[in-house]
Amino acid sequence: DVSKVGKYAEHLGTNGVKAVFVNGTTGEGVLSLSIEERKTMLEAWVDKGKEHCPIIMAQVSGCSYRESLDLAAHAESLGVSAIGCLPNLFPKPRSVEDLVEWCKMIAQAAPKTPFFYYHIPGFSGVTLSMTEFLTKARNEIPTLAGVKYSSAEFGELASMLTVKNKNGKPFKIFHGNDETFVPALTMGIDSAVGSTYNFMPHVFQKLLQLQEEGKKEELVAMQDNITAMFKTIFRFGFAVGALKPVMKIVSGLDLGPTRFPYKKMTQEDEEELTRILKNTKLDLFK
Repeated sequence: DVSKVGKYAEHLGTNGVKAVFVNGTTGEGVLSLSIEERKTMLEAWVDKGKEHCPIIMAQVSGCSYRESLDLAAHAESLGVSAIGCLPNLFPKPRSVEDLVEWCKMIAQAAPKTPFFYYHIPGFSGVTLSMTEFLTKARNEIPTLAGVKYSSAEFGELASMLTVKNKNGKPFKIFHGNDETFVPALTMGIDSAVGSTYNFMPHVFQKLLQLQEEGKKEELVAMQDNITAMFKTIFRFGFAVGALKPVMKIVSGLDLGPTRFPYKKMTQEDEEELTRILKNTKLDLFK
């Protein structure tokens, strides 16, 4: 329902979120939206959302190769800040070279727009080395800007952070695993793209503040509370099937039910989850 994009963007902007990743996994762009719906959604964000969230990244894959080319070109025509791209999902890339070639072809459809690879091995099943990917792709993809890294493999993350682009500057790494935000901060990560920032951005902004102030004990305790909350939420459903109802409960924004293949939460479970969330130590209902 694109009519809700304006209020959604206002909610994010008011709470300090200035960038969005449109048509990603949380936005159900990969599995649930048609190509035309994805275009319409991105157009709505550019038209109604940019005032509040000026940085708009568009996820352009998770579909056929030719549709990905179409979505990439469409995103560039709208003047988005960057595009993000999943690996080819069937057949999956069997080597880093295969992955680089896939990304190169899609990046060429938006030659003036920064390109980010979207690494989410828990969903895609692609576990290739991101360090090797950056090292090889920097010479093949002129617009390569970095990686959205939705993984808790910190050895790989540490290695990635040492890779520089052709100009000798670090690539931008967006941490995409909300449950491990604090460990990522301690490694030097300063940017993240995640699902729970939609309904509790103030919690993660507090983590950033604690990190800057060097309050390690408070930082760890708060991350422990976040991890416990995740375990609770996912007792009620998988991924977006649980997170979308939480968005409504905490923020008051009803963005509609999830689409198949995600399951819709029952009214009884939603009521129980509401009671649990009100008793967390995270001050969600500020």
